[in-house]
Amino acid sequence: MKSLISFLFVSFFCTSFLFAADKSTKLKKRVHFHASVKKHDGLSPESRFLDEISHEFFNCPENRYKTLDLLVKEKRVKILKTVYDKINKTIFRCFSLGEGENTAVLIHGGGRRNIVDRRFALWFLKLKDKIHEKILFLEPAEEENLEANVDEVEL
Repeated sequence: MKSLISFLFVSFFCTSFLFAADKSTKLKKRVHFHASVKKHDGLSPESRFLDEISHEFFNCPENRYKTLDLLVKEKRVKILKTVYDKINKTIFRCFSLGEGENTAVLIHGGGRRNIVDRRFALWFLKLKDKIHEKILFLEPAEEENLEANVDEVEL
């Protein structure tokens, strides 16, 4: 009987040791995401700056170009160009709205949830011109590229 108990104890101890060794040598599973999936939480930097620039433009008349000037100071041309393109799209959306309709500045939501209507389109045109000036200040050779990418807007 003692030999049976000692056998069970030894076999239990050895098998538990082997299973513990097996668990430590197993590879951990990893999750892989598609390359198009965003790698950050919250708004993209471009959307965050668009939200900030449009909010300041409409709500802070004494310091209307604060964020825009900061981007120029930091020479963030890529973000300025993306904001320029997003403002163009916002202008097109504003002009396509009917009476009493509105649209979000950030089409996918987030940020301050600024809502604009058709009346804001001309103001966005002024803001777009100001951003164009800032881009040309940083990169004078970009004038033809920016003008080639802009479609005509009918009033």
